Amino acid sequence: MLEEEVDRIFDLVDMNGNGVIDYSEFISSAANVNQLMSEKQMKAAFKAFDLDGSGEISFEEFEETFSAGLDLEKEELRKIFTEFDHNKNGLINFEEFKSFMKRLFKIISNKQKQVQVENSP
Repeated sequence: MLEEEVDRIFDLVDMNGNGVIDYSEFISSAANVNQLMSEKQMKAAFKAFDLDGSGEISFEEFEETFSAGLDLEKEELRKIFTEFDHNKNGLINFEEFKSFMKRLFKIISNKQKQVQVENSP
């Protein structure tokens, strides 16, 4: 059941259907904050990043997931990874992932509200 849910979410987020969620697809999908903020959806997103199923995301998994379709240097990806990795153990656990994603969703939501206000008559 959870695997089917992960596949469904992956297919929704993988907008170009190439089998990889690139950064722009991830950010575009993250814009729908209410859907992705549920615990169930967060776990499904985490599992999509946790390529080896270890329960933690290594930098290599993070790099593989986020670098698809991006023109970012490894150092830039490392900086983003470090933002996730609160305890600085070189791995992102679910709580760290969830905390970062909530911050990201809040920023996106605030930017959307700002754009709506700027575009309102």
